[in-house]
Amino acid sequence: MQTAIEQLVSGNHAGTGNLTRVRELREAHSQCRGEENTAITTMETNCNDFQSQNGGNSCSDNQDWYARYNNGNNDENVPAVDGMVDLSVVVAKAETCKNNIATMTGKGDDCDTAQTAFKTAYCHYHDKLKEICDAYLGADGSYQTHLNFLEDTKTNVRGLESEQKIIFRMVHRVLCFVNKLRAAEDNGSNTRATLPTQADIDECVNEDYTNEANDALTIEYQDTEVSPHVDHVPIEVCWNANRGSTVDANLWNPKLSAAGSGTFSNNDLTSNNYLPGQDNWYDDEYDATMKSHDKLNANAACH
Repeated sequence: MQTAIEQLVSGNHAGTGNLTRVRELREAHSQCRGEENTAITTMETNCNDFQSQNGGNSCSDNQDWYARYNNGNNDENVPAVDGMVDLSVVVAKAETCKNNIATMTGKGDDCDTAQTAFKTAYCHYHDKLKEICDAYLGADGSYQTHLNFLEDTKTNVRGLESEQKIIFRMVHRVLCFVNKLRAAEDNGSNTRATLPTQADIDECVNEDYTNEANDALTIEYQDTEVSPHVDHVPIEVCWNANRGSTVDANLWNPKLSAAGSGTFSNNDLTSNNYLPGQDNWYDDEYDATMKSHDKLNANAACH
């Protein structure tokens, strides 16, 4: 169980749904939205500047205003139009506005893709963590019940281990006798065969093969002692099925916060009621700055 949690956190879990990847994609999306905000602000400033030329009327109905543009704005034979910004200035500002819109649109598309990638990875992470915890908790949800079952299983296995060592030693004694008989067999090359002696028999009887049995069949058992004992799932093992409006530290899994890379976030504490598609998750993940300009993808649920 602990190994599964650690792999889910550290990135050893196959796929994109480990917590390390979630944190990386969260950071990438947040950074992208910050750059998008900058692009939007730049676009708004420069496009407003373009639209405000000549008192908000960017173009003039005076033909000299256009003639100066065609003559490079410096033809002395074409007088300047009083009170009007030259057409070349307006065109340059329009070009800047157009380029800013293209930059903003491209950055917005990149950020939408980054948001989708983060949301997908979070859903995979949620599903995998739920799979691990559901498999561990079982029907009764009692950690101590599972611990007791494990200890009972280990006791049974130890009994089988002891029995198999006895059988191992008996079989090897039989093989010892068989080998003594085969050594005395007249097989054409051993023409002076003799029956095993008492010394041969005593040798096989006195050999108990304990070391060989221990080397071949001893099982190492990991300590599963938990202190203090608890009657529910301890926080160091798994999650709470439902999360309240505030994050209770007692629900947190230290394995999730201490391991892996990336920035720790309370939002990593996913649960049955805290994941994409839920308003509380969406509001926690995307603050007011990210929501500005109504640029975020909708709060879609996991599939």
